[in-house]
Amino acid sequence: MATAAAVQEETTAHRFAKDHLKAFVERVERLEEEKKALSDDIRDVYSEAKANGFDVKALRTVVRLRKQDADERKEQEAILETYLQALGIQSTEFRKNWVPAFAGTNGRKVSASSPAGARRSLRWAENSPPRRQSGRSAFPHRDRR
Repeated sequence: MATAAAVQEETTAHRFAKDHLKAFVERVERLEEEKKALSDDIRDVYSEAKANGFDVKALRTVVRLRKQDADERKEQEAILETYLQALGIQSTEFRKNWVPAFAGTNGRKVSASSPAGARRSLRWAENSPPRRQSGRSAFPHRDRR
C-alpha cells in the first residue's frame, strides 16, 4: 500500500513539474513574439523618419544618447575629446564640419541640389582626405569601384 501511494505522489510531482515547465516555455514564446512585434514597429518608425528626410543613423544616435545617464555621456565625450586631441583634431573643428545629415534642415528632405544639401556636400568635399595621383583615395576600403 505504501508503494502505491509513493508512486501516486511521484506521478503528481512529475506532472506538476511538467506543467510548470510548459508554462515557462509558453511565457517565453509569447514574450519572443511580442519582442518581434515591437522590433517591427521600431523598424517602421525609423523607415517613416527616413521617408520624411531624417538621417536614421543620427536618429539612432540621439535615441542611444537619451538612454544614457548624463555622467556616462560626459565620460564618453571626454574620451572622444582625448582621442581627437591625440589625433591632432580640434573638437570644435570636428563638430563644426561633421554635423549630422539633418542638421539645419528643419526636418525637410534635402538633396545635393538644394542649398542646404549643396553646403553639406561642399563641406564634406572640403574635409575629405586628399586623393593620390593614381586616382585612388588614401583609404582603399572606401574605393568600391
